[in-house]
Order: sequence, then structure tokens, then C-alpha cells
Amino acid sequence: MIEDNGTADAAHCKKLYDLAVEYCASLCKQFPTIKLSNIVSHKEAHAKGRGSNHGDPENYWKRCGMSYTMAGFRKDVEKALAAQNAPTPTVLPFTDVAADAYYYEAVLWAYENGITTGTSKTKFSPDKPVSRGQMVVFLQRLYELIKK
Repeated sequence: MIEDNGTADAAHCKKLYDLAVEYCASLCKQFPTIKLSNIVSHKEAHAKGRGSNHGDPENYWKRCGMSYTMAGFRKDVEKALAAQNAPTPTVLPFTDVAADAYYYEAVLWAYENGITTGTSKTKFSPDKPVSRGQMVVFLQRLYELIKK
């Protein structure tokens, strides 16, 4: 996880720590079977009979004067993973759907999930009736979304 290069530079240690958090979060996202509890140091792995007992990374963090812990590291990975999974906020391109309209959240969901693209790039036309053809397309798109 973190390579101990013999330095005791706190700034370098923080960069390595942040990089390791980002990397572990990326691995957890890519491989969902990896649980936070699976992220262990060499010391923790050794205590479970699965690794060598050379103390990384805790001994490195201590030498650099950092108060990092593996419990804190796992929490930071959890936060980074949540940030990676956080959906990018979408702004509706439709100028005819007011943010305080009772149907705004439903239109936003339908737009974000590809159910509707509106009647033009900037119009949703909320007061126009829906044709049978449009309804079938909406239902097919919903079915495809559910099937995933």
C-alpha cells in the first residue's frame, strides 16, 4: 500500500496517504466484493496470520509524526468511495420546468435516466399531451433501465 522509502517527511507521508486512500477507494469501486474490513496493514494481516510483521504503514506514519491509524484510513477510504459514487448533480436543460414545480424531481429523474429528452433541447412541454408512441418509448426506456 504505502512504500516506506526511509524518509520522515510529513508532507511526503501525507501525499502517499492521500494517494493510497484514492487508490483503495478506486479498487473498492472497481471490485465491489472488496469490503473496507478487507483493507489491512501488514501489521494487521500478521495478527491474523496472513502477512509479515514489519509494521507498515503504522511505523512509517509514526516516524513521520503523523497520527494516522488504519481505522482512520478505512474511514477516509469510505469517504473517498462515497465521493466517487456521488452522482454529478444534473441541471435540467428545460427552461419550461420551474425548480419549484411539483413534478420537477420526477422530470429530473426521467431526464437523468434517459427516459425523456424533452420536446427539444430546452423544452419539456409539461402541458402538452403525450402520444401513444411517446408513451411506448418511455415504457421501453424504463424497461431497459430496470433490466440492467
